[in-house]
Amino acid sequence: MSATTAAMPSITAAQRALTVLPSMPLCCRVDGIMRNGECMLMELEPSKPALALHRDRCAAERCADATLGRPVGRSSPGET
Repeated sequence: MSATTAAMPSITAAQRALTVLPSMPLCCRVDGIMRNGECMLMELEPSKPALALHRDRCAAERCADATLGRPVGRSSPGET
């Protein structure tokens, strides 16, 4: 069994947990544990305060673009 196959129940449970939100967040953390073969939700965190934007020089701009609904995908700040 691959890691991806083993993770499928937890991925499905996380996707199902997101359906309770009024709208789909840009970023969300879903924490859970596996118990008796079932994923049990522990925490649903729709806004992650630490996005590690400092790790990529374009990350903050991409995050702002996505938040504002602008097209994303520019490779560096200032590019059009």
